[in-house]
Amino acid sequence: DTDGGNNCGPCYNAVHELVRNADVVQGHVLGIGSWVDQDCATKVAKLLKGTVSLALTFPEDAAADELFRQDMSRWIRALRTCPVTLKISAGSVKWAARHGDRFENAVDCLCAEGEGLRFDQPDVSEMDHTKAVLKGMQAGTSTTLYLLSRLPIDQLVSALAIDIDGVRAHVSPGEEQLTGVALGYRWLSLLGSDSLPDIAANRSVLCSRLRYRLEDDLSFAWNLPTKSGSTAAVGRAVTQRRPPVLAEQQPEEPSALALAAQFIEKRRDICFGAVQRECKSSSSLGKGGGRGFRGGFGAGPPVGLARC
Repeated sequence: DTDGGNNCGPCYNAVHELVRNADVVQGHVLGIGSWVDQDCATKVAKLLKGTVSLALTFPEDAAADELFRQDMSRWIRALRTCPVTLKISAGSVKWAARHGDRFENAVDCLCAEGEGLRFDQPDVSEMDHTKAVLKGMQAGTSTTLYLLSRLPIDQLVSALAIDIDGVRAHVSPGEEQLTGVALGYRWLSLLGSDSLPDIAANRSVLCSRLRYRLEDDLSFAWNLPTKSGSTAAVGRAVTQRRPPVLAEQQPEEPSALALAAQFIEKRRDICFGAVQRECKSSSSLGKGGGRGFRGGFGAGPPVGLARC
C-alpha cells in the first residue's frame, strides 16, 4: 500500500531489511487506483529488483489475464527456487613468527561475482582456520570467486574445499579466460571500488589496509595505474625503453660524507629487535653504501591471487 505518498523512511528500511535477510527471488509492484504514489512504487520496485505496473482502474479481462499469468509465473519461479550456501576454505598454513608458530588461512575469499550474493559471518567451527560463508546463490546458477591463496596452484587444487549445503564440490584446474593487461585491470577494478554491480565483497577479510596493499602490489607488478591514482606519484614507467637522463640535467651528488658517517654511527645501536648486517656496495659510504638493518620479525608465507 503506497498510502497516497505518505510512506517515508521506515517503510523503505523495512523492505531493504527484508531483501537483505531473506532469499528474495524477484519482486513486482502492482498499483491500481488514483491514490497510488509513483515515487513510492518505484522505490519499492528498485529495492526488490523487480518491475512495477500502475493503472488508474483495474484492467479489463484480456489485460487482467495477462497480469494474472505474469503473477502466476513469478510465484512458480519463487516456489522452484532453491537457495544454497557455500563455504570456502583450504585448511591452514603455519609459519614461524617472532612470538612462535602462527596459523593463517590457506585461502581467503575476497569477492564473489553474481546477482544477489552476500557474505555472512565466517564459519569458526575449526580451531586453526575459518571458512568464508557465501549466501544468496541459487541452485543451477554459477558464480566467480576471487581468492587470496597462500598455497601454490598445484597444492591449492587439492586443498581447496567448496562446501555446497554439506556436499563438497569437485575442484579441477582450468585455463584463465583473461590474460595479460586485461586480467590486471580486472583485479584493479575489483580492488579499486567499494561497490560494483553484482560484486559481493567479503568485508571480514578485504579490509581497507589489505585492499590498498594488493592494489599497490598489482600496480607495480603489472605496470598499471590504480583507479584512485594512488601510485601515480611514484611512477610506473618501463625504464628499459626510456632514454637515459643527460648528465647536465642530473642533480649534484651530496658531499657531506663525514656527517652521514656520524649519523649512521649514532643510529647503529638502535635496531628495535632487528638483526644488524652490513650492506655491500661498490663504495664505502657512497650511494647505497653504509650500514643497514634486516628486520628480524619474521615474514608470512607468500600469497597469490586466483579466480575460480
